[in-house]
Amino acid sequence: MLEREERAILMMRATGPRDLVLMAASGQDAAATGILVQTAIALHHHPAPTAQDGVELVPLRRWFADLLAADSADPLLRQAAELAERLLGTTAPADVAVLHGDIHHGNVLDFGDHWAAIDPKGLIGHRAFDFANILCNPTEAASLAHLADRVETISRQADLAPTVLAEWTIAWCGLSLVWDQAETGSTWHARSARAVAAALMGWAAGDSPAAGPARLR
Repeated sequence: MLEREERAILMMRATGPRDLVLMAASGQDAAATGILVQTAIALHHHPAPTAQDGVELVPLRRWFADLLAADSADPLLRQAAELAERLLGTTAPADVAVLHGDIHHGNVLDFGDHWAAIDPKGLIGHRAFDFANILCNPTEAASLAHLADRVETISRQADLAPTVLAEWTIAWCGLSLVWDQAETGSTWHARSARAVAAALMGWAAGDSPAAGPARLR
């Protein structure tokens, strides 16, 4: 970011040739996942802004308000809401970080000599939340085909238990579905979120990550 005035910002233009969406579609999903994870980790190392900075971070409980308030008969949404409530209430201070809020293949760009994230949401909460959307992108097919490998990579590089990652991802998928229903009714991202959440249900219950997608697909 070069300059900021109120809610407007001036940023450098991404000029590098690499594209994480294309990498994921051309046999380089592992490399793309690693770049996304390392970008998120680097962002998490930044300290929270102070009141003097004029930045108000949004707590995850406020971000999840629509899911927590939803009165849905959908079993997936009910379980996602229950998970979100428990996760939000048991987050340890050591796991709280400043969050980008929307890390995925289209929001981390090649600036030539480094990768950088765009379109931050400015959240604060459990660091696992920032890895959830990686598992749902860039397409439903890619998400399911690489789910086990991505969970292993994220868990190892970010030092997260696979179950913790799975539970936060299910919660995020529920929130995404609630938003999608309110806005459009059905999109490819909603289908991807539902499919990924279903595949992760067994993992959150303690099953082997390697067995989860194969059994549930």
